[in-house]
Amino acid sequence: GEAAALIDGEAISKAEFDRAVAALATAKRNPLTQADRAKILNRLIEEELLVRRALEIGLAKSDRSVRAAMVNAMVAQATSPVAARQPGDAELRAWYEERKDFFKPQPLLRVAPLAVADPTPSRLEEATQAIAEGRGVDAMRDQFGGSAAPPLPDGLLPLSKIKDYVGGEAAKALSAMPAGGWAGPFRVDDLALFYAVVERRDSPAPSFQEARARIAAAWRRSEADKAFREYLDWLESRARVVRRIEGARSP
Repeated sequence: GEAAALIDGEAISKAEFDRAVAALATAKRNPLTQADRAKILNRLIEEELLVRRALEIGLAKSDRSVRAAMVNAMVAQATSPVAARQPGDAELRAWYEERKDFFKPQPLLRVAPLAVADPTPSRLEEATQAIAEGRGVDAMRDQFGGSAAPPLPDGLLPLSKIKDYVGGEAAKALSAMPAGGWAGPFRVDDLALFYAVVERRDSPAPSFQEARARIAAAWRRSEADKAFREYLDWLESRARVVRRIEGARSP
């Protein structure tokens, strides 16, 4: 295309210059003068000279902020086709139907803790067997309790709140438990903890129309992640990469 300037034979395009002129014209009340246009061109030339010098001295390798800016720009470029695409209702609805559980509200759980006294392997095996036989919370506490369990509110709580009390591993196990189910044992310091789901309330996933905006946003994130992963795989296929850290593998 037409060049607005040349630096060592490489062009600053007229299109790039016109975009810069248009941006300044939008921000300025008065019409642009020839001096304004000359100033814009000089700024583009100076910017190009600075970018060249930055690459020449290896700033892209040594400066983390420069690397981060370049990486962010490449992420945006690699995912731009997804950002520009507008999926129709049929595509979104099919995508949603395959992932409905993701959009369900968090279940509400009422959880009762049990701290097993003297948590030897045989004692924990006895407790696990008693749970398998359908022993209730009170009976379990009578037989195996004796240590003070960490406090847990006696009421229906969202899973995210329960996680604050019991930790991520236990919360994940409880998320899959029906009412009457037990999760455990979990070691916390010198305690062995079991958790019973006393009550559980699940809500259905919202209808497609109710959640369309959320579905479209989640679809776009998912497609952008997939496009970026494919782009990274393509980049690695063009390079000779040798991993010298034990256990490190290509994603």
